[in-house]
Amino acid sequence: MSVPPSECPRKATRNPARASTKRPHRRLRASLAALPQLHTKAQAVLTLALAEAALQADNLKLAVELTRHALATTRHQPIMPIPHQARRVRRLIQQYNPAAGSDLADELNGFAHVLTAVAASAQR
Repeated sequence: MSVPPSECPRKATRNPARASTKRPHRRLRASLAALPQLHTKAQAVLTLALAEAALQADNLKLAVELTRHALATTRHQPIMPIPHQARRVRRLIQQYNPAAGSDLADELNGFAHVLTAVAASAQR
């Protein structure tokens, strides 16, 4: 005797939003681990992508830590994509917790100051 599909008990499904963030998160971590230590700018870009993935997984604390780390590790070689991506992550963080987003303002301002100084010295 066959039971119609509409009457079959359904399995509990996982949250599709969370499930979709786990695989890319692992891939980003693997890519980050594969990069040589000398590629600090590429590491920062991947770290900021991980921060965004952490937010999608509702891990605000990790997102803030990863953003700070990305900014701190590239201050000696600042490039424009880093503060752009960090500002985007900061805006997302502020949607979850305005205070946590505001705390990143100092790091972003410091990075922008270093970037401006590098650009000014290159024009001389």
